Amino acid sequence: MRKAGILLGIALVVLVSVALIIVALAPGSFGSLISGLGPEQRQDVNKTFEVNGKGQIVIENDNGKIDVNGVPGTTVVTINAVKIVNGTDATAIDRLTFTAEQQGDNIIIKAGKAQGFENWFIGNARVEISVSLPQTMAANLTSSNGAITLRNFNNSEATNYLKTSNGTIRIEQVKAKVLELHSSNGAQTINNSTASLKASTSNGRIEANNSNLNLERVSTSNGQVDINGTLVQTSAGMIETSNGSIQLNLDKTNAVIFDATTGNGNIDFQLSGVNFEIKDKRHVLTTADGPTLRISAGNGSVTIK
Repeated sequence: MRKAGILLGIALVVLVSVALIIVALAPGSFGSLISGLGPEQRQDVNKTFEVNGKGQIVIENDNGKIDVNGVPGTTVVTINAVKIVNGTDATAIDRLTFTAEQQGDNIIIKAGKAQGFENWFIGNARVEISVSLPQTMAANLTSSNGAITLRNFNNSEATNYLKTSNGTIRIEQVKAKVLELHSSNGAQTINNSTASLKASTSNGRIEANNSNLNLERVSTSNGQVDINGTLVQTSAGMIETSNGSIQLNLDKTNAVIFDATTGNGNIDFQLSGVNFEIKDKRHVLTTADGPTLRISAGNGSVTIK
């Protein structure tokens, strides 16, 4: 009797599951928007604007990657966006919103979920945005779920702000006054760039290569920090990680006081021509006529060379 009851229960579960799948795949049903059920639909949206190159590009993308590329000599902003939805509902892709407009010298782009899209129904519904524009503009880029790439910008007075809640951030050949980067889950990479850097991620590595940086605040709660290039420290700064090593490979540095500590690891200080004092095996302090760069690894080693 007990065995028969178990078999009956299994049969009912199977029947209900099959029925739900059939309903989910039916055109126009809510299930047609669930990730992985039905074919991928794509819709291109292309726009262009004429600008003077002195404003900023602002992008707010609820779900999807952002790629912005600066072009020397141009006065045109070219936007290529792709709406992507998995499902059999032919109207679903039209309910994924995208707008791009010009406000004075600025370009404002917004992409997101239309009304009627419940969060757990939309699955892989997303908008992937690529923009080329004058390299003298500033950038303010936000995605709640997707990678962000910024490349070939050249404006030493600009502040460029990038934030994603789940994805990587990549900077390539950017010259700016300030680079401010935030990601809650993803690595950050800065290559061949010059700026004052503010970078934070809750879970990921922060790496800079062949760059000239003033390190205002660089922090990760779970990952290592690698800075390779020239240190141009014009103000007090901080590098910290709660779980990961910190390594500075410096081609050049101005006069800086390095104050390095680790909670659980070693400190390896190899900068030639710099006076330093070993407070203990987990604290090294240098002397210099310059700003202080505090370096703290809660659980990891510190290397400066």
